[in-house]
Amino acid sequence: MFRFTGPCPSWSNIGRRAPGDLRGHDDPRGGLGTLSLEYVRAHKPRVLLSENVATLGQQFKPHSDRVVLAIESMGYCVQTRILNTNEYGIPHHRRRWYLMGIRDDCLRDRVKGARCKWWPDPCGYTVPLSTLVTPLPPDDLKMLPDNCVRHRANVEWAYQEVVRKGINPFSTPVVVDMDCSESYRQYKIAECPTLTPSRAAAMMYWCSNNGAPLNVTEIASLQGFGSADFDWEIAGVTASQFAGCLGDAQSLNLVMALIPHMLYMSKQITADEYDLLVTHAL
Repeated sequence: MFRFTGPCPSWSNIGRRAPGDLRGHDDPRGGLGTLSLEYVRAHKPRVLLSENVATLGQQFKPHSDRVVLAIESMGYCVQTRILNTNEYGIPHHRRRWYLMGIRDDCLRDRVKGARCKWWPDPCGYTVPLSTLVTPLPPDDLKMLPDNCVRHRANVEWAYQEVVRKGINPFSTPVVVDMDCSESYRQYKIAECPTLTPSRAAAMMYWCSNNGAPLNVTEIASLQGFGSADFDWEIAGVTASQFAGCLGDAQSLNLVMALIPHMLYMSKQITADEYDLLVTHAL
């Protein structure tokens, strides 16, 4: 797994900027991807997979195109696509730019039927958000956050918006970014807005029918991880630190959907093994 384009903040429309509000190439962090390119040039792995914010393939497409050309010049066949976590079974609106590269001498060129596919189709279902969050006991449940005027105002605004659409936020889950400024207010109905490291670390995603912010276990589930996948407490990591890492992680459900295609297209598994992996990923 590589970040050919450096960390996400250099290319994102949201989140923390570099000093002076620098972005893209002007942000020193944006050039860190050259280290990944040097690794590929030196070691020539069979398969490459990279992920970054969707704006990299849109607003900053000239840069992502240069990355593709650089990798192709090293002897790879490369494709890119913007994929959303919510199309692969998890109610999390997370659009990301993905790059997949396969070394030319490993690329499968003759396959049967429709198996010669770089990208998985959307799975056709989504786990209900209500199954991933646990409402607080009635005595602890709150209608609104009460510890910050801005948080309360953002949640009230979201409730007013969804009520205008005929939706009851206490029967249909609405997830609100509590800590954003008024100009960047956002919420999602029956799914989570894009998790970011800073907001996740601060537990700033209010869930209306949960009566509380999403906790670290719920944030993990929205990235496709189970509660038993990481023993972060024994590792000495705080809930805030772990949640922040989850906000910066790739969605596991989407990576699991990509892996069978990567392995099959690079001739590392057979057709039968591919079918088995696809079934498991679903």
